[in-house]
Amino acid sequence: MLFRSVADTIGLFSEAGVVGVSIEDFAASYGTGALYERDLAVERVRAAKAAADGVGFPVTLTARAECYLINHPDAFAESVWRANAYREAGADCLYVPGVTDAETIEALVREVDGPLNVVMGLSGSPLTVRQLEDLGVKRISIGGSLARATFGVIQRAAREMRDEGTFGYAAEQVPDSELCAFFTGRLAARAA
Repeated sequence: MLFRSVADTIGLFSEAGVVGVSIEDFAASYGTGALYERDLAVERVRAAKAAADGVGFPVTLTARAECYLINHPDAFAESVWRANAYREAGADCLYVPGVTDAETIEALVREVDGPLNVVMGLSGSPLTVRQLEDLGVKRISIGGSLARATFGVIQRAAREMRDEGTFGYAAEQVPDSELCAFFTGRLAARAA
């Protein structure tokens, strides 16, 4: 039943025109707070790959090894094992979220047999795009950091209005005409 769910989900995404999917190995839906068992995690990736291959156009399958996110006792070795097993099962890209230091990222690039994805934009992740590129990272995600940064601006503006009764935050806003031009340009590019 689980494998059918993966295939059905990818089928629905493909109908919407999605060309990339990510499959997690964290069993949050089971309420365990743990990673899926290795065999099940690999089978989920294999099922996702089969479903992606069946949609009729290229779909990039990213498989996540979330060992660092759950503080696995041997996060590096388990991430390497899982990422390589996911690659063998058909994943196009291998995502190890939660790693922020150059030494570990460089070691993962060496040990993982495929394109590595890391997440940046979180507190404590000071590496630049150039540094990540030099380390061999092939894909960078930002997770929800951009949205959380936006909510930080909203929170500071709300506090300013509440506590000071002022609207100084408005000096940093993007002019309406610039936003309209940006979105109009994006829509025009899509229509072309």
